[in-house]
Amino acid sequence: MCFDRKIAINKYNTDTGCIIDMVKIVDCVTKHKSPYFGGPYGWVVGEAIDFEEPVNFTGKVGILYVPFALLKGTPAEKYFGEV
Repeated sequence: MCFDRKIAINKYNTDTGCIIDMVKIVDCVTKHKSPYFGGPYGWVVGEAIDFEEPVNFTGKVGILYVPFALLKGTPAEKYFGEV
C-alpha cells in the first residue's frame, strides 16, 4: 500500500498517490460468510492484478475511474486488452 510513512508493508517505497493493484468486483452483497464482511453492504472481489511497479495516481476512497493510458505497460493492460 502507499502511505505517507515508509513502513515495511510498503514494498514499493513510495509516497502517497499510486496504484499497486486492481481487483475485479464480482458482486455487492448484504450478507457474506467472510470474516471481513462488516455490512451493511460489501464488495465480493475476484481476480486480483498485482502491479510490478506502482502507477502514479491521486485517488480517493471509493471506486475510481482510472484512464487506460495510465495502465499501459502494466499487468492490467493484458487483463483489459489493448489500452
